[in-house]
Order: sequence, then C-alpha cells, then structure tokens
Amino acid sequence: MSKWVKDEMFEELRENKIQENEKKPAGPRRSEIVWPNPQKGTPERPRSYQGRFIPDPNGELYRKFFYHMFQQEDRNWRFVLCEKTFDFEKFCPFCTANQKLYMGNDDDKDLAKRYKRKVKFLANWYVIKDPRDSERDNPLSYKVWIYEFPSKVEQIVRQEIIDREEGLGKAIFDPGSSGHDFILKVGATNPDHKGQTWPDYAMSTFSRTPRPIADTDEEIEAILNQTHSLEEYIQSMKRPKENIKEIVDSELLWDLLENEWNSSWGSVSTSEGSQPQQESSNQTRQSKSQYIKEEDAKIEENETSKDEEVKDEEVKDEEVKDEPKQESSSGTEDEDEELLKQLKDL
Repeated sequence: MSKWVKDEMFEELRENKIQENEKKPAGPRRSEIVWPNPQKGTPERPRSYQGRFIPDPNGELYRKFFYHMFQQEDRNWRFVLCEKTFDFEKFCPFCTANQKLYMGNDDDKDLAKRYKRKVKFLANWYVIKDPRDSERDNPLSYKVWIYEFPSKVEQIVRQEIIDREEGLGKAIFDPGSSGHDFILKVGATNPDHKGQTWPDYAMSTFSRTPRPIADTDEEIEAILNQTHSLEEYIQSMKRPKENIKEIVDSELLWDLLENEWNSSWGSVSTSEGSQPQQESSNQTRQSKSQYIKEEDAKIEENETSKDEEVKDEEVKDEEVKDEPKQESSSGTEDEDEELLKQLKDL
C-alpha cells in the first residue's frame, strides 16, 4: 500500500478505464469515409475526376436520401435527415413546416423556402484520379469512399441504366474487366446576377473503354472489402428526436407542428436548459424572417467563406423540385421507384 496514491482515487480511475475499454468503438468519422466535395473548375476548363461506382457489402449499388439544411442564428449549419428517405408517408417536422408556411403570407412563404426538402444520392466510389492529390499529404486516390452526389450526376448514371439499347447497364458498377470508369468533370456556370457561379456536371461521362480497377481478382476483392454499407451510413445520419425537438424550438416552429408531432411521434422531452416553445406566433416568425433577410444581406455584402460557398452550392444544386404542398409522391418519385426496381434486377 502506498501512502502517496489514494486507494479510492485509483479504484475510481480503474473503473472508468474498464468502462471505456468495454464501450463499443465509435463508428468512423464522416471525414474518414465521405469523399470531399469535388471542387469546380471554370466554364472553359472543368476539373476532372475519375473513379468507379462499386456495390456495397450487401450488393446495393446506390441510394437516394432526402434532407433539410439551413443556417441558424449561431451561423452554424444544421443538417437533418428527412424521414421521407424511408417512406414518403412518414412524418417529417420540416416538411410539415414547409407546407404550412407556404400556405401563409409573404413572410411565411419566404421562411418556408428555408425548410425545403432537398435530395442527394450516395454510392461506394473507388477513386482512381483526383487532381487534389498533389496538394494533399494523404492522397484521395486508390481508396473507397462514399460519394454523396447531386441529382445532375445521378441523371447521367440513370441514363446508362434505363437505356437498354445504348446504355452500359450494370457494367457501370462492375469492378472487373467489363466495368467502366466514371469521368466526373466539374465545370462552372456563367456568373449569375450576383456574380456567383455553380457547379456544372454536363461534360461528365462514363468511359467507353472497359477496364478492371485492379490487376488481379484478389486485388479487386481487397478493394471491395473496403466498401461501406449504404443502409448503415444513412441510418448514422439520423438525429435523436430530442435533438430535432430542440432545433424545432429554436426555429420557433413548435406551434405549427405540435399536433402532427404528438400524433406521429408522441411527446418528447428536451434536454436540460431547453424550454418548450411557448411564445411562438405569426408575429414572432415574421420577425425571424426579417432577421434572416437582414443576415443574408450582410453575407452578400461580404466575401462568402469557402465553407459557406460549398454549402450554398449544395443547397442550390439539390433542391427538390416538387410543390411544397404535395404530400404523396410525384411522377418523379414513381420514376425513381421504377429505377430502384431495375437496380435490384441488376
């Protein structure tokens, strides 16, 4: 026994370390598995990336997900996975807020745009060439990433699937000698009235020459063993309902959603220090709408930061084009369901 080390303090430390050791390891961080958003070039000289879409461990080829993303008063972006990702009949607080606000006055309509549902797609993506490697200590090439790609890229993928006569079909997902690389060319649109440019994917295409992603079957299998489950990744993006409730409260939306929330999700207690919203009203939301307009004006007066520019580009490119008041799936959704059936057949 040592007179220098207190037994109770050591035993407390020992217990803490045992508990830490027994805890299930946390999953990989987003930055470790998601391919960094490709940077755009210019209208004349797009930046060129090359890779191969490959199946996940369960054989899934790619998935669609919906989300909501907006900047709050603390200047931080909030990302919320939309429940419509899993079933279009599911309750989503921000879809409901969008629909209800859209039926209100002009200020409400402006605020409704903030909660508009957006869409992206994701797939396992084996990177073969990334022009950013020369600027990085850790190259991005020759690794499997999850690529979250916009609808404009998905349209190119879709065409190869549905065109039975000229399309490449399942070869665009084949890692072997019959497979085809995707040449992702990210240009830029001409400047808009604010001087901003947006990514342009029109020149992207699949290689017409098939090639394997590695020399031997063993090497190909080793690459496929690096793939990520798309279902698990989507599930990992979900927020706890308590956290969503806190965001709803901070956005002054609770009085709009209370009935639908309680009937769909039941009562949810917020964390300590977060009080249920009591004072929300049309007037309060109008004040918030005016605040957002003023903040947006300030941002326009200053140079947009790089991170904000990336977020703005994603929001600009990924807005879902259906009418806010539509609850059931549109014709586009029906087409997507048909495409998913074809993917399963592949």
